[in-house]
Amino acid sequence: MDKLEESWKYVQKKHPVLRTRFDWSESIVQVVDKEGSVDWRCIDLSDYDEKEREEKIKAIVQKDREEEYDLSRSGLFRVYLCKHSEIHYTCIFSNHHAILDGWSMPVLLNDIHTTYLNLLKGEVVASMVDISYGSSQKYLQDHKGESDLFWKEYMLLLEDREDVSSLLKVSEKHTNLSSYRHIQDHQSLAWNINKERYVSLKNLISKEGLTVNAVLQYLWHKQLSIYSNQRTTVVGTTVSGRSLPVEGIESSVGLYINTLPLIVEHNEGKVMDLILNLQSCVSDLNTYSDKSLSGLQEGGERLFSSLFVYENYPVSDGGILSDLDIKFRDSIERVDYPLSVLAYEKGEEVTLTLNYEGLLFERDMMSQLLEGMELMLDQLLKDPRLTTDRLSYVSAIQYQDLIHSWNDTSVAYDTHVTLHELFERQVERTPDHIALVYEDVKLSYRDLNERSNQLAHYLLQSYKIKPDEFIPLCLERSEDMLIGILGVLKSGGAYVPMDPNYPMDRIEHILGDTNARLVIVEENTKDRLYGYKKLIDTEESSHLSIISLDALEIIGSLKKCSIDNPTTEVSSGDLSYVIYTSGTTGKPKGVMIEHRGVVNLVEFMISSHRLNDYTHVGCYSNYVFDAFVYEVFPVICHGNTLWLYNNELRKSIKGLNEYIKDNNIEVSFIPSVLLKEMLPDTSLELIFAGGESFPDINRREYPDIILLNEYGPTESTVCATYHHYHEDGNRLNIGKPISNTTTYVLDAYLRPVPVGAVGELYIGGSGLSRGYLNLPELTSERFLANPFQSEEEKGRNYNTRIYKTGDLVRFVANGDLEYIGRNDFQVKIRGYRIELGEIESRLLNYEGVNHAVVLAKEHSSGLKYLVGYYVSDIAVNHEDLSVYLSGLLPEYMVPSTFVHLEAFPITINGKLDRKALPEPNFTGGREYIAPTTTLEKQLAEIFGEVLCLPSESLGLHDDFFRLGGNSIMVIKLINKIHDQIGIQIKISDIFQGKTIGSLSLIIKNYKQEYKPVVSLNTAITKPNMFMIHPGVGGCEVYQSLAAQLHQDYHCYGVDSYNLYHEEKINSLNRLAMYYLGYIDKIQKESQQDEYILLGWSLGGQIALELASELEKRGHKNITVYLLDTILRASDPELMKLYSFPSDEKLCEEFQVQINSEDFNRMKNLLWIGSMMSGEDISTKLRFTEAVLLKATVQEDQESSEYMQQLASNNVDKVLEYPNQLKVYPVNTSHQGLIKEEQVIIDIIKKK
Repeated sequence: MDKLEESWKYVQKKHPVLRTRFDWSESIVQVVDKEGSVDWRCIDLSDYDEKEREEKIKAIVQKDREEEYDLSRSGLFRVYLCKHSEIHYTCIFSNHHAILDGWSMPVLLNDIHTTYLNLLKGEVVASMVDISYGSSQKYLQDHKGESDLFWKEYMLLLEDREDVSSLLKVSEKHTNLSSYRHIQDHQSLAWNINKERYVSLKNLISKEGLTVNAVLQYLWHKQLSIYSNQRTTVVGTTVSGRSLPVEGIESSVGLYINTLPLIVEHNEGKVMDLILNLQSCVSDLNTYSDKSLSGLQEGGERLFSSLFVYENYPVSDGGILSDLDIKFRDSIERVDYPLSVLAYEKGEEVTLTLNYEGLLFERDMMSQLLEGMELMLDQLLKDPRLTTDRLSYVSAIQYQDLIHSWNDTSVAYDTHVTLHELFERQVERTPDHIALVYEDVKLSYRDLNERSNQLAHYLLQSYKIKPDEFIPLCLERSEDMLIGILGVLKSGGAYVPMDPNYPMDRIEHILGDTNARLVIVEENTKDRLYGYKKLIDTEESSHLSIISLDALEIIGSLKKCSIDNPTTEVSSGDLSYVIYTSGTTGKPKGVMIEHRGVVNLVEFMISSHRLNDYTHVGCYSNYVFDAFVYEVFPVICHGNTLWLYNNELRKSIKGLNEYIKDNNIEVSFIPSVLLKEMLPDTSLELIFAGGESFPDINRREYPDIILLNEYGPTESTVCATYHHYHEDGNRLNIGKPISNTTTYVLDAYLRPVPVGAVGELYIGGSGLSRGYLNLPELTSERFLANPFQSEEEKGRNYNTRIYKTGDLVRFVANGDLEYIGRNDFQVKIRGYRIELGEIESRLLNYEGVNHAVVLAKEHSSGLKYLVGYYVSDIAVNHEDLSVYLSGLLPEYMVPSTFVHLEAFPITINGKLDRKALPEPNFTGGREYIAPTTTLEKQLAEIFGEVLCLPSESLGLHDDFFRLGGNSIMVIKLINKIHDQIGIQIKISDIFQGKTIGSLSLIIKNYKQEYKPVVSLNTAITKPNMFMIHPGVGGCEVYQSLAAQLHQDYHCYGVDSYNLYHEEKINSLNRLAMYYLGYIDKIQKESQQDEYILLGWSLGGQIALELASELEKRGHKNITVYLLDTILRASDPELMKLYSFPSDEKLCEEFQVQINSEDFNRMKNLLWIGSMMSGEDISTKLRFTEAVLLKATVQEDQESSEYMQQLASNNVDKVLEYPNQLKVYPVNTSHQGLIKEEQVIIDIIKKK
């Protein structure tokens, strides 16, 4: 054995890499020592029996794998010689991966044994030193940078990459594979390509000019593409690194091999062509293999999650070893990637081994990957001309499950009955039971039916309603809402719900799209419709009747109508309702639902909601939201009592829970976004939720509450799948299809994808919508002929179409569906494709966080960043959140900033209103000086409240606007200062003060009276210019403009009276008169006769009214600059186009919560401005010169065409002579005009 040890020492002298260490003094340097030492470990196992020896050897190997190398010491390898007997030894060789590659091993072992035999024979051992490794390193240094261009262009392909998290175990689905290291449970599976397949494969690659490596690599990449639903995959692949022009490199020992990212684009076309492209890429990687992987991995983040290694190493002849009986037992290579594939050819077979982390992946899923590769290989061997669109991804057995077995949902139900007939049958069974409770109103089944019948008879007698006629409803929440719906259904029509709070343009669109002859309203909602009625009644063929259910005349007419069930021609195939959902074009689209689809839903929900076990059921949803349908009709078609929550209850979790408890309500729909807050104090026994992803709830805390997660787009009649949350506590699980419903998870070619793979969800069955009203092209695009319809289904004309949902899902092993997200909720940050739901889930796990949403935002520079919004009782330190997430997610997935909210904004449909989430705020960045006085500390608290920043992080020099403040937040800031400090400061004070320190000085010296006119610059000797505030906001908008005009004008700001006073001035003339008193005082003090006025938007209209009053007093030297002021009082068409914004739009625009104090103030201010903008100027102007700067970019598409025709915005109508007006078109929008300061200045100077 001494000779063997000596042979290792000789070989160490020959190969410098065996004497290598690493030095980190300044930067990492590879050092080769002149002398080296062999870590030689002899272990005597001869006293043990064979079984014990085997266990000892395994233990030695395991211990060696756990023993780390000291990289600062040379000789980064160990040799164990384990003695069995005098003539039988086991040699274990271990090395650090930084010094040797797989190619080197047979070369090294050949050198060892050649030297050993020579020493045994007493021959002289040549002391030759291998210089190839050093030469190759020098070559790489000399040619460093030549391949930079290739890698720069190549890495651009990394815009998209696969996400294989769908392969993970359910319990590990949030594991970040790109940062996962230190494999703990090494597992492997092998796929053996037998001789028959191997021969066929060899023949194929010979004809096509391919390699086995290229074919197998493609099969692996294709599997990753299928399971991730991505067109680009990135896998680490090994290149030999021995193609350098260095003599002796093939017989050299060292780390030449390199692992580089192989990027594959899964385009359409012939599979063979794609494999050829892949092979070409592998060739390029070999050519430019000098690039280190660490140099490509920005920030140390891995570029790939899996490795593919194709071994093709030199094999020793072995003849020189004939005197020894040597057997190679094992080769163990430690890799730290959770997925790796090792392929090698041996004889006439190929073995492919899939190594994986057993803690992360199920064996069945890994086996499925190999089966998928085998399936595709067989297809290629059978048809080399195969194209990508004809590849099959699933076996015949799995196809049966995916398409047929898991869609075996057929349940008999009455397909001929209509929805209202179901209700009428229940009325016969329980006429005196209470059907509906709303506040103090209780209606029995008989009462509800008779009142609905009277409305139906009235509609039939007065309007001759026919099946499929659309009848819009514009009703507040009350018992009349349900009477109206049932009355329309019983008349044979289809009801179309409209929220009275809808913007007028949405209501007009619905009325026009449905071509409605009548609309059902109440007295307090009818006024909104009269403007539209007047418009269309002028057309010859149009007429709109408005039926007010609580008008005395209608009440009298209804009482005269029959209380019996009407007889109509309506059938189950006719429409029951049309619900409008948002559309990508900006216009809502009407989804048409037939009776039979709703009847199927009702029958299923009676069973799944266990209505046999309960009496009292609550109703939460707005009736314009399709969930209202399945909250109401299963209840009243089964004899339960429906409790219709009023709007106040819907806004108060505490109030709703108390109401539920007081009235023994057992079952209710609750929007997912409210569920977590509802549960702790609720007395409900069964809750069904939907509309958003289910919250992360500890099911063990609520063992007695049945929680149902129900999913479905409006196009599939409310609900398509359902899941009992308590079964697994998986918030992403949306379960299985409901009765008579089919679900398919498909790729872009409508091919089923395997279990676990991400695909788009398609839905079929009885609940499918007829399509979109008046949108045949969109209907054809989203509702497709079902390619999976069976012969039996064709025979009964069932399941003929499927709906393309746009939702990404995957099947799990038991046939349940997991919701992944919308296609459009995938974002890319710095080239990484990110599922926002993953970050949200991590954020939700932080203690105290109740809800979380992550959005991608964009800086003005175009750079994207992530914002984390969260709801918690107490704001969390944002630095703590960052540190927490950094430990779980890659750096690029940690939000740049966080926003804490007391509650998320919710749309009228109970869904999270992402558009209403506030913009993020950033910290200032100046030297921190802590607030010390009481006032400074108060201001810091207020700044923190307004900006959603921790107040303790705010210093005296932090700039409000650099922290993320804007003009809307300024109003919030002023209100908070008034409420908490008791000082009513002005908006301009904030723009002047900006910091906590400066603002505290202003407040100290502040006189609490309102100052209508303030100086905006210091040009005291120049002509006065009065800049009048716009409709919402103060004169601070002119601050920058005034500063630039300081050489020509002394600019004064006329500030908003209504912004600072509880009692408002709502008359244009009275407001102008109020301002004029202060303006006249300044004019007299400065002894100026010329009046120069400027106003943006409403400010210009106030300026014209000021001019009117001045002319009455005899003044003739008046100039008015109008910044896109639009006069609409004398223009009926313009009046018609204008509608007051909805609460939701105001909430989005002003970033304040609906019905909050700030919101109500802003809404009131906007309403008064809106009223004044509809007033006429008191008198025509004869002497005033008007200069109009007209914005030519229209923000409102509906009014765009008409506004383009108004060359002077109707300003000419208030002037006596045409030459009094000059118009300057400006290529910007109304909102953008105030920013065009240089344009404004140039036009003013022309005067």
